[in-house]
Amino acid sequence: MTEQRGVARPIDWHASFPILRMLTQLRSAAHLSRLLIGLAAVITLAAAGSVLDRLWPTSARVLGTPAASIEQSEIGRFATLSYPAFESWRLGQALAVERAAGTAGRPMLDGPFAAFVDYQAHCLAAGARGLLAGRIGWGGSAFDAQPSLPGSIGSAGSGVLWLLVTRPWFAAVLFTVYALVVGLFGVALSRHAAVQSARGLAPDLSESLAYAWERRSAIAVLAVGPAAVLAVGGPLLMIPGYLLGALAAVPARGWTPTILLLLGGVMILSGILRGRQSPSPEARGGRKVLAAGAVLAGATAFGLLFNVSLLGFVGYVLAGALLLPALVAGALLALVLIVVLPSGPLARAALAARGSDALDALQCGAAYLLQRPWKAAIYAMISLVFAVPALLVARGAVLVTLKMTHATIVERFDAGRGEVAEVGPAWGESGRAATGSGGAGTQVWWMPAWSDLSWLPGGAVGGVIPHDPAPAGVRVMRWLAGLWVFLLAALVPAYGFSLYHTAAVQTYMLLRRDVDGDDFEDVFLPTEPDPLTFEPLEPAADEATDSPAKPGDKGPPGGVSLPVMR
Repeated sequence: MTEQRGVARPIDWHASFPILRMLTQLRSAAHLSRLLIGLAAVITLAAAGSVLDRLWPTSARVLGTPAASIEQSEIGRFATLSYPAFESWRLGQALAVERAAGTAGRPMLDGPFAAFVDYQAHCLAAGARGLLAGRIGWGGSAFDAQPSLPGSIGSAGSGVLWLLVTRPWFAAVLFTVYALVVGLFGVALSRHAAVQSARGLAPDLSESLAYAWERRSAIAVLAVGPAAVLAVGGPLLMIPGYLLGALAAVPARGWTPTILLLLGGVMILSGILRGRQSPSPEARGGRKVLAAGAVLAGATAFGLLFNVSLLGFVGYVLAGALLLPALVAGALLALVLIVVLPSGPLARAALAARGSDALDALQCGAAYLLQRPWKAAIYAMISLVFAVPALLVARGAVLVTLKMTHATIVERFDAGRGEVAEVGPAWGESGRAATGSGGAGTQVWWMPAWSDLSWLPGGAVGGVIPHDPAPAGVRVMRWLAGLWVFLLAALVPAYGFSLYHTAAVQTYMLLRRDVDGDDFEDVFLPTEPDPLTFEPLEPAADEATDSPAKPGDKGPPGGVSLPVMR
């Protein structure tokens, strides 16, 4: 009896359980090309913010900075106090700064970008501590002793609101630059992640950057379009309100109704002239102008004669009637704010995977988010749960690297020159407070002791590079040390940038498969010529028929070529 043998095949767990694709983002986000893209984005964002801080007027400096606690700064006061109490505190701080400027000189305050970054870093650290402690319910804010994840997110939102309310022009420029930079590098990174996820092979770094640069116009629309709709739609909604309010405030007598009466007469005359010039459809427009002018002139004339403002009555009636369309327009703006802006990462993933235009990418991102909101929230929570420990490990690795370098080289270098570091008492949360240094004040780089290292987020990673006066050689060495420390410390947010967009691509592919039924391998690739396709060959010319016969040539008998049998 013959035995039938089967072939044991490995189980494709990703095909059986697609959600397992979310677990591969930690390793794939650490790809060298993605880290370089993330590092370029972090450096560009930091440089742009620092330039804005230097170019902006000194009157926009943040009050209460630098502070030993973020809660004592202007942003912390805005997040913890009511708005009237915040305005009172802000006025008192401004007067104190003016008095100090008249006596001991204007104090060195932080710029809006530096203070905003420190505040958001504090909220991010508080959210990470809340997540690690399991506090995922709405509880303590980022300033409580036991912060929660949602409370820290709310505190971060208060920081964004502070920038929009107190410094709107700075916020407009900063967020525009940030949206463009994040859009360009985000699409490049998403393209790298999408191609690697679909084909199993990572594309070249230059190909991903070139892909994003070719779609720079679509990226600009994705980055600035929703914000432009909010910025333009809000003032447009204000114009009818101002006009109707002015109409409702028209008095019964005075210069205002007289001017309106003259305007109505001009409209009547214009309508009559337009109607006489042409009996075409333009005449109907002239009749409309004539009717509007008659209503305006009649209402103002009635008000002047009987001391009753009909225009004010009409203004109130129109304002009440037009409130419903205004609510619809406000709902559309709220939809842009609630749906379109949060779907930005999905839109960038769609632009990277589909090769479509900006409008199609926005529609895909918003549609997937609206049709599968709970799945999108679950995927986001899974990414967050895995991303926080990964970022903590990356931060710890960078911190140990910096501390080992400082302990083995820099401390020995300072000790050889007779420098003895003294730990200053003004070490703040942001890590920018100066520390004391012994000797002639030529210490190169200071870091806290092993027992004082902050393994959880909340303290500076790279320590402090002193800025006190020093010889030229020491200043150059400090600048170089600060550059290398910054590049190494920037790898942590670069990895976070890569994780963020890698998770967005995986989420987009899972939602696309669930909604549209598309395979994970369905990724747009530029068309290339098929090496197996050849151009059609031209038929060879017959020399016997094409070449003219020469007089001396002798052809076969009868002039016909006979077949030869071999």
